[in-house]
Amino acid sequence: MVVHRRAYSAAQIYVHWAGAALVMALFATAWIREGIEDAALRRLLLDWHRLVGLVLMALSAIRLGLRLARPAPPPVPGMPAWQHALAGLVHGGLYALLFLQPLSGWLLASARGRALDLFGWLPLPVLIAKSAERAEWLGLAHAFLSWALLALVGLHAGAAIGHALILKDGTLNRMRPRGRGFPASSPVTES
Repeated sequence: MVVHRRAYSAAQIYVHWAGAALVMALFATAWIREGIEDAALRRLLLDWHRLVGLVLMALSAIRLGLRLARPAPPPVPGMPAWQHALAGLVHGGLYALLFLQPLSGWLLASARGRALDLFGWLPLPVLIAKSAERAEWLGLAHAFLSWALLALVGLHAGAAIGHALILKDGTLNRMRPRGRGFPASSPVTES
């Protein structure tokens, strides 16, 4: 008898959705901060942005560890190979950006000569020496990576919604939290 898993583990599911919430919080703090003139409030939003970015980087490491320990379930039956391959590329890009984006922000702060001292209680090491030229380049890289992350998140979410509403193939159910209102996906057994 062969058992095929059709869903991710509970840990993978909750880490996924926690990461999604943190990505939304990062974009929200960055965009809200742009419209604020009060220096103290801008500093507070920047501290929150940095903290959320570092938490996201740590959570992404946990997520990657979970993924290595328990690979993704096989694609739903009938999914074309090109869709499965594209999903793999998008997921790989998301993993890369979930590490590179926070790291680029940390490097940017270092290049600007600002040690990360989140809320006065969490000092982090300076990663590179102060350099206006590097800071300018890293600022551009941080902005580019932000837009790339937003594009891949949009593609990922759009594909999930398409699978749920148009194809109705159960792909999204594999990442839905289980529990109240969310039935668990059961394994398929074949003999």
